[in-house]
Amino acid sequence: ISTVQEKMYDQLSEIAPTVMIQLEALDWEEDVKALAKVFKKEAEAEKWLEAYEAKAEKAGEKIKAEYGEDTTYLSFLASGGQFFIFDGAGFGEVLYEDMDLKKPEGMPAQTDISLPVVTYEGLASIKADYIFLIATKEDLAELQSNAIWNSLPAVKEGKVVVLDSSPYFNQGYSVIGKDLLVDEIGVMLNETKK
Repeated sequence: ISTVQEKMYDQLSEIAPTVMIQLEALDWEEDVKALAKVFKKEAEAEKWLEAYEAKAEKAGEKIKAEYGEDTTYLSFLASGGQFFIFDGAGFGEVLYEDMDLKKPEGMPAQTDISLPVVTYEGLASIKADYIFLIATKEDLAELQSNAIWNSLPAVKEGKVVVLDSSPYFNQGYSVIGKDLLVDEIGVMLNETKK
């Protein structure tokens, strides 16, 4: 807990009863349980988590049945000429952990709260069948004008889902956002078939 948070806690405690909980950067389920405990809603939280896990597993199985067990998926944020790879958190966590979809070969692993960053060359070394690209219009235009990007097999084959950075950069970090992504990912992939 940082000193800024401690100061905020002291200030907020003067206004109303305040509870500070430490959230786990890469374990959102534990965060849900910790918050549920504060509000004495553990049973509701457990029920929601079980329903979400079943829904995500079912959606992942449906995608694997339609696109193949060994098909790989990459999600990243393009920002300022750098590429932030989602792996153990956010959009990537929904794909790989929750839906049990396959990671591409050559993808860097996320070891802490920071997303791994790659260059154009690093992006080219990741062998993904499908790509979920999160970007602003400006970053998308820059990316689409790059020869390395345009040489990627997924790009050539039209297997890229382009998503606006708002809301999709943050969407995989909240329970509501994760739930929405599970609903949307299959629909997004179907758009690449047109």
